Parts: sequence; C-alpha cells; structure tokens
Amino acid sequence: MIRLTALLHRNHALSSEEFQAHWGSTHAELVRSLPRIDEWVTRYEQHPRLHAPGQWTGSQGFDGITVQWFHDIESFAAMTQDIDYRQ
Repeated sequence: MIRLTALLHRNHALSSEEFQAHWGSTHAELVRSLPRIDEWVTRYEQHPRLHAPGQWTGSQGFDGITVQWFHDIESFAAMTQDIDYRQ
C-alpha cells in the first residue's frame, strides 16, 4: 500500500470559500471520472483547513490536505502516466 499526502495552497485569485467549493465538487468529480481510477486508487480523502479564529489549528499556510491511497507503487506510476490523468 502506498499513501500520497499533499499539502495544498489555493490560487490566491480564489477566496478560501471558492477554493473549497471547487476542490470539494469540481476537482473531486474530475478525479472520480478517470476511467481507470478504481484500478489505481483505493481511497481518496480531502481534508479542508479548519478555520477557528483565535485558535491554533496547525493548518496555517495551507488550505487543505489530500490523501490518496494506492494498491502499490506500480498503480501510482500507471495513474501518473495515463493520458486521461495527464490531460
């Protein structure tokens, strides 16, 4: 099992709310729509930044974290080389 964890920074042309809306719907559906995604990815998680004014949440500087679980390193490599994924 391979786990890829990515710390995300939004494009600052987007508000935090716009980023979260795009990431949670449009982007997630794009990933899900890849024809062979179920052959490569066993789990896909999105963890948005917690906004707690006046409280430290450990997420300053990041807008979210994504975690992707792959069957093995070959699955990860196959996904990154797939023409649909690359487009």
